[in-house]
Amino acid sequence: MNTDSSRHPSVTWAQRKDKLYLTIHVSDCSKPNFKIDEEGDLYFEGIGGSEKALYSLNISLLYPVKNREAKVAITPRYLFLIIPKTESGPHWERLLRAPGRPPNYIKIDWDKWKDEDEEEAEANVKEFNVGELDDIHKYDEFADEELDSEGENDDAEPMED
Repeated sequence: MNTDSSRHPSVTWAQRKDKLYLTIHVSDCSKPNFKIDEEGDLYFEGIGGSEKALYSLNISLLYPVKNREAKVAITPRYLFLIIPKTESGPHWERLLRAPGRPPNYIKIDWDKWKDEDEEEAEANVKEFNVGELDDIHKYDEFADEELDSEGENDDAEPMED
């Protein structure tokens, strides 16, 4: 709950088909307190910044999440959360349950964002098994035979640099 004496932290987010990435930008955060319920209600409170101010955040995510599997990394500059979605599938159309534009302190993290088609292409590359490829040297003999059968063309003009 954001009281008169607390501030909203800047928040950036990105997603994948199966998880959300949420970054709460509070530097040197001490005594962080998090609560995420399975319905997607997220609460954060902590003291940080150069002024050691109280920051609080209370948002409702668009859909339910796997709150017990959520992870957090606390760094000197921010708090980074990975929140698994209840169902893997299409990207959410927005972060918050409330319709309309999100508050001005919540923005998309374009550095972490991937569109669904980019995510699928990346998955296809990961499925590509380099071990199944043939050694290119197997084909050296064939390439040499092909060159020999064509012969040299004496009428060819030299190439200029």
